[in-house]
Amino acid sequence: MIAPDSTQRPMTDEERARLGKLLAGSPSRVVPAATSFLLTWVLGSLGFVIAWTIATVIGRMLFGARIGWNSPAGPWIAGGGALLGAVVAAVTTARWLRGWKDARPGILADLAGGVVTVERLSFIEARRFQEPEHGGLLYFLRAVDDRVFAMFDHDSQDLAIAGKDPLSSPFRPGRELLLARAPSSGFVFSRTFSGLPLEAGPPAELRASPRDWPESDEFCAVAWDELDRTWSGS
Repeated sequence: MIAPDSTQRPMTDEERARLGKLLAGSPSRVVPAATSFLLTWVLGSLGFVIAWTIATVIGRMLFGARIGWNSPAGPWIAGGGALLGAVVAAVTTARWLRGWKDARPGILADLAGGVVTVERLSFIEARRFQEPEHGGLLYFLRAVDDRVFAMFDHDSQDLAIAGKDPLSSPFRPGRELLLARAPSSGFVFSRTFSGLPLEAGPPAELRASPRDWPESDEFCAVAWDELDRTWSGS
């Protein structure tokens, strides 16, 4: 369904090519799942071997017990450890996959649909926060209906990583935003500000954990008056 402030238009060849490139670089769930399982299993098995070796030395010194590799119980212990490692790896991978977002179905749906959603948004205020690790800037824009729109300034992060001033980023929010995105995957092709600029003020420190940060180019659930308490703890 198209929002009242949105329209749809045919996808251009350039936009289709960008989605195709994005699809080619997006792995399916199989690759990360297999990688996670194998890595967790290998690390878990290594930890088990180290613990077993320590237990073997202690058992022989204190109790005269033979539980090492060459003992009668050795194959059973090794097999049990391998099985336990596989179970732990499977559970860990399953939990990790719950938060994994497979982008491929959405991209394929966009390529099949062949349309782009164009959203027209109007804002009245702006605030910005700066994440402490890389110096990137996160903007919050207050819409005319009081909803809060979040946008990451990727240029500011690139500048900070390069040792330059992130505040010199050319990103400047305005009162009107024209946002072109793929409707299923949400991939943003362009964002164009117009109208009078919005003064965001000096950036506050972003203290929230990265896993709690809002999605960029989306409305978030935090009210405008709760931004400071939610994102900087003040």
